[in-house]
Amino acid sequence: MRRVTIRSKAMTSVVKGLGATLLGLFSWQAHGEILGEIVEYGYYQPVGQLERERNFNTATGFVRTGTDVQLVEQTADIPMALGRLFGFKFRIRGFPRDEVAVKLELAVTHPEIVRPNGTHISGYRFPVTLDVAGGKIETQTGYKFDKEYEMVAGEWKFQYWRDDQLLLEQTFNVYDPSLLPVSGNASDNSNDTQASDKPTSGNPALDRAQTPPAPALVSPSQPPARY
Repeated sequence: MRRVTIRSKAMTSVVKGLGATLLGLFSWQAHGEILGEIVEYGYYQPVGQLERERNFNTATGFVRTGTDVQLVEQTADIPMALGRLFGFKFRIRGFPRDEVAVKLELAVTHPEIVRPNGTHISGYRFPVTLDVAGGKIETQTGYKFDKEYEMVAGEWKFQYWRDDQLLLEQTFNVYDPSLLPVSGNASDNSNDTQASDKPTSGNPALDRAQTPPAPALVSPSQPPARY
């Protein structure tokens, strides 16, 4: 007796469709969605010694790497002071669990800085290779005012990109605390002094900064982490 195999076009179509669905599912599981989040931000103090590396893309021509940082105050309003370190810790997840490192791009924009040699710079960007563990990146970035010419008021924006995908962004408002309106009067009565100490600038960022700024977090010999 001869065996006869009957092939159903409908069944073949179903199998192909199922295969395509499974392929798409496995592809999504393999790549997933890359998501970034800010964990904390504000003033920081480095813990331990930092390395200085040459990078001509930045205002000073150097970046700092090699240690953890400790949050001193969480705020997006930064009173500028020599030695002040500000930045943020972040997490980026969704990488394959067997990934050990990934190359991203750090982009920073800031008000125009005039270097001692007369050249101008208003931002920089360069590739960075970050360690991946368990499918995610956990690290920090930011900026430290090592030189007086770096201290410029205005918006400082930090971004991490993967190709054309913006993974995360953090913006700071840097301001000059010496321009804050002077409040109170030594000759005033005690009842009037309390009222006159209230912020009256009309600028929320400046009003929140009426309290004296914290002292410079680190000395010039102790720069920030990955900045």
